[in-house]
Amino acid sequence: MSSSELRVQKARQACPYLPGKTETLDFIVHDGAMLRATERHHDEWIHNGAASLWDGFGQLGFRRQGRLMYRPACEDCRECVATRVIVNEFEYKRRFQRVLRKNGDIEIAISTGALIPESESFKLYSKYIESRHMNGVMYPPDIETMRSMLRLEPDRGDLHVYGFLDDQVVFIAQTDRLADGLSANYTIFDTDLATRSLGTLAILCQIEIVRGFDLDFLYLGYALNSVKNMRYKHDFQPQERFINQRWVRTDEV
Repeated sequence: MSSSELRVQKARQACPYLPGKTETLDFIVHDGAMLRATERHHDEWIHNGAASLWDGFGQLGFRRQGRLMYRPACEDCRECVATRVIVNEFEYKRRFQRVLRKNGDIEIAISTGALIPESESFKLYSKYIESRHMNGVMYPPDIETMRSMLRLEPDRGDLHVYGFLDDQVVFIAQTDRLADGLSANYTIFDTDLATRSLGTLAILCQIEIVRGFDLDFLYLGYALNSVKNMRYKHDFQPQERFINQRWVRTDEV
């Protein structure tokens, strides 16, 4: 692959988090034939080829959805900040210990392939979207969007983490295997079990998987301090945030 096969791409749409704002994204699309790069700052990264793009996109603050990797590039807003947990220093504070005790009856399964029928996954996905994201871009739920959000690339070591309660799936977390950690890409859970904090449980499971792989980080995507339902990411300490093209510990911000 040569750098001539790579070119700048941007996308603009209404911001899904902040009313009245326009979201601008830099993105890379992998279509099986080539990768399209995002911006001039990444020339040295681009020249490493496709493998490095897939293995290292988290290191430059990118997220993945299906075959697309993206990160915010809004000119007048810096609310979305890429966040990663420093796993080797993470400690279970009381809140997390309570979550583990409360969910001791949940069976955890990890797989590089689907463990349940797609119809069962879609039932859980639909319930999650209709309960939590009726005002979001993924409403109404459709199966193609779910396939994109939960897409696995087994040749890269991507994983599904399942939670089962009485043989019924109650959460699915899709996570990407990167060179230095895992990227917690997308999680759906049974919203009827809100008191169990299943989203938190899914993150704790992925932290332990990172430890098992002897890697360094769990990437949590973008933290927005001004958006209430995105502040939970700050609870997983210590962590680093991607600011001015470098990772900075939270206590340095």
